[in-house]
Amino acid sequence: MSSQISHTKLLEAANTKLKSGKLGFKIEVTESNFLCLRGTLPSKPGVDKPASTQRIFLSYPITPEAIKQAEKDAIAVRGSLIEDKFNWYDWNRSLQRQVEIPQQVESIPQVSIQKIVERFEQDFFTRRLRDSKSETTWKGDYKAVFRHLPQDCCLTPEVIMSVISTTVPESRQRKRFCLALRKLAEFAEVNINLSGYSGGYTPAKLEPRNLPSDQEIVTIWRTIPNQAWQNFYGLCAVFGLRPHETMHLDFSTFPELIVLDETKTGRRLTRAIHPDWLSEFNLVLPIKLPILKVHANREIGDRAVTQFKRYNIPFPPYNLRHAWAIRGSITYGIPTAVIAKMMGHSVSVHENTYLRHLRDDHAKSIYDEAVKNMNQKIII
Repeated sequence: MSSQISHTKLLEAANTKLKSGKLGFKIEVTESNFLCLRGTLPSKPGVDKPASTQRIFLSYPITPEAIKQAEKDAIAVRGSLIEDKFNWYDWNRSLQRQVEIPQQVESIPQVSIQKIVERFEQDFFTRRLRDSKSETTWKGDYKAVFRHLPQDCCLTPEVIMSVISTTVPESRQRKRFCLALRKLAEFAEVNINLSGYSGGYTPAKLEPRNLPSDQEIVTIWRTIPNQAWQNFYGLCAVFGLRPHETMHLDFSTFPELIVLDETKTGRRLTRAIHPDWLSEFNLVLPIKLPILKVHANREIGDRAVTQFKRYNIPFPPYNLRHAWAIRGSITYGIPTAVIAKMMGHSVSVHENTYLRHLRDDHAKSIYDEAVKNMNQKIII
């Protein structure tokens, strides 16, 4: 605690000197406990904007020697601005600029990617409740990407780009990698722009799912030998649930279902389509479900996929949800806004991701029915 107080006093003293010298810069401490300079600077290379208040992120943590060095850096930056010789590349951490510190002072070590990721994880769960929902986001959207980084190296733009280059351009994986690595770079104050690499992916690039017909769904349910997994299958088919949502349900309003907060998109109410499948699939309270030894939402989904394969079900669990979406929108004619709300996503996601799996036979039956109705109106 005493060292923190002394560092604070040293920072205040250094900033007082910078202010009295009218250098226009202030020494600050970043969230990751590194020093930075804040002041008016020209725009970065490739950015066509006037000078503005920006930060120069320095590559050393808080120590008395580092604070003294930061003072010298502020003077050096001010001098280069006056002489119109300021160059961002001289102060870009990605170039691993080496700062000369007096010989008697031990060199300040670079922080490894492993340590940065550990700090990022701590910060991630400081900002949100650590539950099955956030655990799934952390493991699937961040940790799964960060494990591709060389853990003992320093985080630089070159390292980040080397990982991104292993993914296919305009793919879902590329977009996911860019998002996670951009967040990590921002956290570690590594200056890199990934906007030109993450674009191009849309749900339209996905291969259409081969969705089961209603008759196929019923027939396959009868082949499942375990009642708990029959119920799991039935809930996904009847209520359009994501696989992990079957483990986070409130049955107090059954035959309506309340999906609970710890799921991917939070609390919502959903209803049966077809309602007569409730009796067809023996969905009567109390509903017995599989006992799973996993808790994270993604792990529940993976467990379900594995079990479907064991029972030789010719499609993954998510196809039952997609079939429910088509059934609700097309067969029942439920307005898109309503069906999307029951599914826990936006109208645009419903139209772009789910309705694109509409099969030709669905489209033909809708067309035939529309023609039939029109002919009847003409005859009348």
